[in-house]
Amino acid sequence: MKVSYKINQSTLNAIRDDSLKWGTMFLIVRMLEMGNLADMDWIKESILVLIGFATYHLTFGTFLDTSGLSNKLAEVADIALKFGTMIIVAHLLAGGKVNNAKLTSVGYELVGYSLGAAFLNDLAQLNNFQGRSKKLMSDVLFFGGHAFFLQVMQGNNITDPGFLRDLTLLLMGFSTYTVFVQ
Repeated sequence: MKVSYKINQSTLNAIRDDSLKWGTMFLIVRMLEMGNLADMDWIKESILVLIGFATYHLTFGTFLDTSGLSNKLAEVADIALKFGTMIIVAHLLAGGKVNNAKLTSVGYELVGYSLGAAFLNDLAQLNNFQGRSKKLMSDVLFFGGHAFFLQVMQGNNITDPGFLRDLTLLLMGFSTYTVFVQ
């Protein structure tokens, strides 16, 4: 018996795009931190995130159709599935276990990502932007909103210099992808 699975071009493109986007961010952040690019723990963590996104695209992203939902609900569902899959897959492949604490953490992450996608872009009136500027502003709101939400939900100070530094590096990494790679 032969089993085959054909991956369509749009799925391959989505995997490539996420790999380039997140890979660029990981590299830029690591270089700005003056970190060792040959650090095997960092490489493993980065690759596990990329495998998590690829898993989403090969499963939920391919077989689950959210087009029957309203635009906002479909967007939130797609983001929750995408980032939830990535977080859980990366965690399990790293040898982690799924318990109540991990599920609570994932819940905060997903609410943060969904909040950024569903509301912040609309509040910012991104329709006034075009092309890369629009994508850049969308990413800043999406990832920045997520980071601020998590910081607050975890009871941490949003003016903490370490948090602001890490957020700046993260946004610089994603911005580099949008401006120079995409």
